[in-house]
Amino acid sequence: MSNSNLSTQEQDLRGSSKEQQVQGILMAFQGVLKEMSGTIDDSITLHDLGVHNELTKSIEESIDNPLKNFNSVNDSVRSTIADWKENAISFLSKAKRKYIKSVALKHEGSASHVFFVLKSDTEEIRDEFYEFSRTYEKNSISQDFPVVFHFIDFDLLEVLDDIKYINLDEQQAPQPVSSK
Repeated sequence: MSNSNLSTQEQDLRGSSKEQQVQGILMAFQGVLKEMSGTIDDSITLHDLGVHNELTKSIEESIDNPLKNFNSVNDSVRSTIADWKENAISFLSKAKRKYIKSVALKHEGSASHVFFVLKSDTEEIRDEFYEFSRTYEKNSISQDFPVVFHFIDFDLLEVLDDIKYINLDEQQAPQPVSSK
């Protein structure tokens, strides 16, 4: 599922009940699967006619040289997981925005570092975020794609390189003014 589909779905689901959110997500998955099914059906028809489209060529290359496409498949899986993690972190941040002044994300290898600037930095509020972290860490994917939470002062965001800010609502999240 592409980022744009998730972003649109996320906007459509904002403020909806949990049941409406589940229904919306299921419908989005159904749309993606229908689109993929159509592509596969077209590829089968074209292949029966002796025409090789991008999908059939890719399958043939994988049969001829399985290792050739391994890296691109690996990169694609990693990219999809990174997108999923970013969307999950964005969703968490928006759900907890009443506590957050700003959120930034930095990827280092397969790890994602999430920098939260809290409106009020208390143990109770941090526990709200650690609950997500503990649940994620119980999942086997967390070993290959860790997520690390950092709670920092707003001024420290300025010294971080290669970070991406997460919007908490329609307006841009506050960002420090860099003096670099």
